[in-house]
Amino acid sequence: MFGLGMPELTIVAVVVIIIGSYLILKKNAKTGSTIKKGGNHMDYKRNQKYFEDQNFKGAIIAIIIGGIIFIAGASGGSGAAAIVGLIIAGIGGFLIYSKTAGRPTDNEIDQTCLDQVKNLKDLALQKHGLDEDQVKEADPILFSGYYYESIRSGCLYQIGKDNLYRSSNYEAVIFLFSAEQVYCYTNRFSIIADEKQESTDEYFYKDVVSASTASNTKTYRNKANEEKTINYQSFKLTTSGGTSISASVLNMGDAERAINGMKSLLRNKKSSK
Repeated sequence: MFGLGMPELTIVAVVVIIIGSYLILKKNAKTGSTIKKGGNHMDYKRNQKYFEDQNFKGAIIAIIIGGIIFIAGASGGSGAAAIVGLIIAGIGGFLIYSKTAGRPTDNEIDQTCLDQVKNLKDLALQKHGLDEDQVKEADPILFSGYYYESIRSGCLYQIGKDNLYRSSNYEAVIFLFSAEQVYCYTNRFSIIADEKQESTDEYFYKDVVSASTASNTKTYRNKANEEKTINYQSFKLTTSGGTSISASVLNMGDAERAINGMKSLLRNKKSSK
């Protein structure tokens, strides 16, 4: 083939695969969508990779078929067959690489979400039009966790190596306390698209009837049409008017102390009236 021997053909094939892989990765890097959100850069494209299917069946088949063709061509003296087999195997390997390269870890996804809510107190003060001196009755309490419902265009789910289901949507609720009222600010956002929801609420202590926790479930069907169940925990503040504020809690063990502190404050405020 073109007067080239087997070693030369192999080198050409490897060079073609390397150059092709580089060009594709370079193109993908340029088309990544990065938005500055909440004072931090949100790399939507990279976060999306976390939720992509990690099924490598097709790529593995390509590697096996390519390997068989390569061996048959090499042993039969057919340089053309050998190079075709090498290219097919290379494509399979590249497909695996492109799916795994740059994919965030569980901890990185968690940290991405936490970075977006670390300045939530300042945002809550701004949304309520409050000064910090007005809400010094108690320390602010923040609950946050993955939000397993749609914000605008649905959400994706992925179970991590720690068996925790993560969603492409996240929510955080912060409570601020004045002498007479509790102020709430809710912020929900996507980590794969520019979508968010915000809301503010305020209640007099006398109107709050309960602060409770609950275990919840969410069912969905994956790409294989299998029904999966997500178990998660939440906090709920309920008023005498029947309204309520709820928040997903990522780590209930860490949140229990804050919840008990809020309950104690509410009891004290009610008993002092």
